Amino acid sequence: MAALTETGRGFVNAWECDENDHYNVQFFAAKKDEAQAHFRLALGLPPCNLPDSQMHVSTVYDHIRFHGELRVADMFTIKSGIVDWQDTTCVAYHEMRHVSTGQLSATYASRWDHIDAATGNSAPWSGHSRALAEQYRVDLPDDAQLRSAGRDGPLPDVTLQQADAKGLMSTYKGIVLPGECDASGFMTTRHYVARFSDGAAHVWNQVGVDFKEGYQRGLGTVAVEDFISYRRPLRAGDVILLKSYVRHVARKTMSFAHLVFNAASGRIAATVEVTAVLMDLDQRRATEFDPQIRTQLEKAMVKL
Repeated sequence: MAALTETGRGFVNAWECDENDHYNVQFFAAKKDEAQAHFRLALGLPPCNLPDSQMHVSTVYDHIRFHGELRVADMFTIKSGIVDWQDTTCVAYHEMRHVSTGQLSATYASRWDHIDAATGNSAPWSGHSRALAEQYRVDLPDDAQLRSAGRDGPLPDVTLQQADAKGLMSTYKGIVLPGECDASGFMTTRHYVARFSDGAAHVWNQVGVDFKEGYQRGLGTVAVEDFISYRRPLRAGDVILLKSYVRHVARKTMSFAHLVFNAASGRIAATVEVTAVLMDLDQRRATEFDPQIRTQLEKAMVKL
């Protein structure tokens, strides 16, 4: 097996940090996309999909695990490899590490499909890319395996009407802006994750957990794992909304799902399964749910 190759290097700015005083999840996603572009070049692929490209690389899912915090002025690197390569698909692996300590900050496993832009059908990779991919073959490490999110298979492809009938929570409404899209006009991973992050506060609030009161007590809400599935990519101008529900509750963790709907079509554009914890902001570690919070979370559980 080959060693991982460096594809990203960056710095944490103050404006990229959130109420928990650490790097916001949307920027973990943004830096993955930047590293991905460098890695695609190394594989003999275009770094991004341009409107006139004959072949496109489409991301089917991103599995992200957050292992260690990054804070203001921290520096990081990203290294990448290929864990699986098939005729028309592959799985790329990326890991982010703190420069000074070497601590693992995040792992990413992303499935790509190779698409004929004219037909929308899957198409074989070139022999050149296949040969290059062999130079970057690695095993998916234990730290990047599915732990909770994504283990139960795809979430149901319900309509907006069905989501409303199930009583799912409304947690975000907005529009896709041109500046949130890539060169091909599709919304970037960062801006999906930004919506997920904003919607999470509404999840906690609507199940009866006082978000601001918890923060005053030194508790923050933190995602530790995301499994994002892209189904019908969003473009600039699309009107979107999130419907959310609690899936599982344990002693220290809870999982919930966001369904991203295109408001015009009523169809799901993307889904994410999130595993989250309450973090003690002084100790910087997960803390158990108190009985009242756990009861409120359990009452809010929905099965689709």
